[in-house]
Order: sequence, then structure tokens, then C-alpha cells
Amino acid sequence: MLNLSSMKLLSIRLSASLLFMLAASAAFGQGGAGQVEVRYLGARSYYAFTRVVFDTGDLKPETFRINFDPAGNQAILYPQSGTMSLSFAPVQAVSDIVREVNFTQVNNQPAIVISLSSAAAPGYRVSYLSEPNRIALDFYSSDKSRDTGFMQLVRPVRTVAIDPGHGGRFFGSFRMGGMPEKELAMDVALRLRKALTAMGFRVVLTREGDTEVTSVERAGIANAAKADVFVSIHASGSYGTKGQGPEFYTLGAGELGAGAKPKGPMVWDEQNAPYLPDDLRLARSLMLEMGAVSARAPVLHQTRLAGFDGLAMPAVMAELGDIDDPDQAQRLMDEAYRDKIAARLARGIEDFARGGVVK
Repeated sequence: MLNLSSMKLLSIRLSASLLFMLAASAAFGQGGAGQVEVRYLGARSYYAFTRVVFDTGDLKPETFRINFDPAGNQAILYPQSGTMSLSFAPVQAVSDIVREVNFTQVNNQPAIVISLSSAAAPGYRVSYLSEPNRIALDFYSSDKSRDTGFMQLVRPVRTVAIDPGHGGRFFGSFRMGGMPEKELAMDVALRLRKALTAMGFRVVLTREGDTEVTSVERAGIANAAKADVFVSIHASGSYGTKGQGPEFYTLGAGELGAGAKPKGPMVWDEQNAPYLPDDLRLARSLMLEMGAVSARAPVLHQTRLAGFDGLAMPAVMAELGDIDDPDQAQRLMDEAYRDKIAARLARGIEDFARGGVVK
């Protein structure tokens, strides 16, 4: 079985980004007369698949619909509602899997058509990315010698890396008289390890005690253990403002910090890039379970996360609640509640594992 982390990337870089303009109607909430600029960022061919990416500007990527036509061997991308005018220059011979990216009309409205070659397997994977808004579409080869038939696209989940946040000098968030974040993270990590071990998973921790471990070292521990899943345990701190509740983070094309500009199309260059769809699937599985015990609905974020770009597996950071919020802090200090959290996170990982991980 081949693993994407060890595969040689076949780089296909287009010479320039192609711009096209969308004149959106009020149905898109753009005031009818406004224009939304959408950029075709290009395509890159990995060993097992080709990724095609569009930047949707101010328009949320979820407002686009994707129809896969197996008869025509093409994927069609178009808005769910509204009228747009569109000018677009076609791109041909994108890769041995993607034959052409072009523009057409579908039901009297503009649409982007991604035509696939006979080498493509049926189906696709899609990631909706935020900050900035992007759609990433992955199309796989049907060549079984490249181990990419859809029945062979996934590997089983056997090893889980649990990452207790902070440690050593780094206490993380804390509330006077309560448990600091580093201790809370370790406590939940140990409970989660126990629950996952009982389910038959192999578990590795990125730290066993109150020690300092860099983000690079944490990624290295998980990669060296050949982990199939990485879950980092944290708690947030609102520092006097009203807390958000549980928050889940995955790698995305986000900003480096306040006022910083996004640093190019991150989806190309990180080791975690092939796992972006699985990152989201893992996060949503964990959120579904966490929502069953939390007083507040979990929230999903996609942004830059230190060290996550070097993880050769699906990875999620789970902030279990706001340690600075009195109500949430009281719940987090309750051992019974932490047992429930660990059990729910374990169930979320188990549910995710049924779908396997993309190779």
C-alpha cells in the first residue's frame, strides 16, 4: 500500500492564474449590482490525484453546487441560485487525469466544467476552505498500479496520535483556583487514550508528562509512529469576554495573525494538503459527538495551525471549552464531564475510522 506522505509529487504548475468575473444578483446577497471576483488558482498533480482549486473571493464556496456526470466524465460547478455573467479562458491538458477546465451554460446559467480523461476514476473529493474562501476538488486516477481505485483509496485507521496541548513552562489558559489548560489537556488525553485502547486502537501521546514539546516535535512524533489520525487537545480562554464553547480547528488557507495577509495557496505545499478533506470529515465527526454533551454548539474553524502542515495524516485541534468562562470552567473541572468528553471524542474517532483515510 502506498502512502501519500512518501509519494513523489508530480508537479504541474500553470504559468499564470486566470481571472474571471462573476456579476452576482441579490440572490447571492451582493446587492444585485456588485461583482464578485473568482480566481482559478490552478491545478497540481500528485501521484494519486490531481487537485483543482478556485478562489471564490467574498462568495462562500458552499454557495456553489457540484454535479458529477459519470456519462460525460466531467464535474460541473455552478451557483445554486442567481444569475451571473462569466468570462473565462479554457485551460487544456491540465494533467493525465484532468483534461480541461472550461466554461459553459447549464440550465441557462454560467457553469465551470472540469472535463476528465479516461484515466480518471469515477467520483471526486471536495473541500470548502475559508479565510480565504476556496473550493478544492480532487480527482483520482483509475490506474490500479498507482493504487488509486476508489476501493483502494483509503487505508484503515489503526494508530491515533493524541496531542495534549502546552506543557512545561507553557500553562496555556487558566482560571484562578482552577486547572490550567496544560493539566486539563493531559487529563482528557489520558482518558481518551484509555477509551481508544479499549476500542482496539493503538495510541501514542506527543507528551507523557509535564514537558515542553515544540509543534515540530509533536508532528515528528506522530509521523514517526505512522499515526493515521492526530487530535490535539486544548481549552480556550476568553479572558473576561463571553466564551465561545467547544471549537474545532483544521488546517486551512488562513491568516498568520491580526492584520496579516494570507500567504498564497497553502493547499499546494503542506504535507497535510492531501488530507484536507479528511481533516474536515474528522472535525465534523468529533463535533457531532461533542455537541451531544456540550451546553453550546461546537464551532468549526479553518486556519493556519503551527506544526499541522507537517502532519502526514488527518489532523484536528479540539478546544473543549472556555476555561475562563465560569459556567464552562465548572463543567470542565468535573471529572464525570471529562469522562464524557473523552468517551465522545473516542466515538467520533471511531465513526471517522469507518471511512478510512485517503492514501
